[in-house]
Amino acid sequence: AKLKAFSLAQSILTGRSKSFYYTTNEKNSKISQ
Repeated sequence: AKLKAFSLAQSILTGRSKSFYYTTNEKNSKISQ
């Protein structure tokens, strides 16, 4: 149960960081243009 919760939290964290990186990258590309 602990392992499942950990993997779930990890996937949520990675998903958030990915979406966060994508939004910041999009902002940077808009600024550079």
